[in-house]
Amino acid sequence: VLVANYLKANQSRSPTLADLGEAFPRFASSHPLGRRYPFLADLSRLERDIMTRLFADRLPALDPETIGKIRDEDWARARLIFDPTVLLLKVAWPVERLWRRRELPPEAGGRCIRRARAQWLLLFRDETWVKVVEISRPEWDTLRQVKEGARLGRVFTRASKSLGDINAAEIQGWLSSWIRSGLIKRIECPKISAKK
Repeated sequence: VLVANYLKANQSRSPTLADLGEAFPRFASSHPLGRRYPFLADLSRLERDIMTRLFADRLPALDPETIGKIRDEDWARARLIFDPTVLLLKVAWPVERLWRRRELPPEAGGRCIRRARAQWLLLFRDETWVKVVEISRPEWDTLRQVKEGARLGRVFTRASKSLGDINAAEIQGWLSSWIRSGLIKRIECPKISAKK
């Protein structure tokens, strides 16, 4: 019923079917089913964003030698270039868990969410499929700033000051994780010089 109502109200105006569901999350939030199951809008938004990550082009992998060429004093001025498939999503309902259970048989349960709980999600595509990872709000906020082009030194100084319980080792752990996961494709510094 929900999809049929959506298709009646939102006829395709694009040559590709990939654009057809663009307004679906907003439509779901105002539909009677969306009011009965308020997590539907967040779930459909997650599904939509996963599909758009599949169609996004990926950049070549980060050359590991780049990291070794950056002097310690240059890291503060560095900017990270992320893969175009990287997307940050904040949702009011814990739909990531529901999305992971999508292929389980109905008798397995867990098809409904009873309570709202915000989630900060990281989406990106690897060689095979789109990954959906729940991360902490501090990491999400830091990653958002870095992804928007802020220099590492400024972002990490701000993070360590505003987040009293976050230490430098944890922030460095985030950076290592982003590199290992293939999120970062280039590192730009005003001056990258080889170590002597």
